[in-house]
Amino acid sequence: LYAAVAQRDVRNLVVLTGDIHSTWSNDLPLNPWDGSYDAATGKGVVGVEFATPGITSPGSGPAEAAERTALLAKNAPHMRYVEMTQRGYGVLDLTRERVQGEFWHVDTVERYSRNERLASAMYTQRDRPGLVAASGASKPKVAADPAP
Repeated sequence: LYAAVAQRDVRNLVVLTGDIHSTWSNDLPLNPWDGSYDAATGKGVVGVEFATPGITSPGSGPAEAAERTALLAKNAPHMRYVEMTQRGYGVLDLTRERVQGEFWHVDTVERYSRNERLASAMYTQRDRPGLVAASGASKPKVAADPAP
C-alpha cells in the first residue's frame, strides 16, 4: 500500500484508525528500519496515522502497557506517540495547510464528567511530510460548546 502511495505521488495522506484499545500517532514510512526514514525531517514518510483510543474499552494494564510501550519505542521509530492504558477520544482539525490530530483522555466513562486532558497533539503540514508535536490544542472554530 505504501509503495502504491509513493509511486502515485499521493501527498498529504492521513490514515484514521481505531479499535485497538490504545492511542497512537505514527509516521508511515516505506521502511522505518533501512535508513531511508528520518523522523526529524519527515524523509521517507508517505503519510501519517492517527489511531484513536477506545472511549469505553479498557486498555492494557499498567505493567503490560509499560512493557509493550518500551518494546515499541526500541523497535518502531516511526511510532511518534503511544499510550496503552487510557480511554478517551480523538479530534481532527483540518485546514488547507495542515492536519492536526489530538487525543483527549478522560478519567472515567462510568459517569458524566468534563474532566478531560490533552494527552497528545501532533500535526503534519501540507508540504512537509511526517508528524510534528503541536504546542497545544487547536483553537475552537464555533462558539457553541465546542470540543476542546
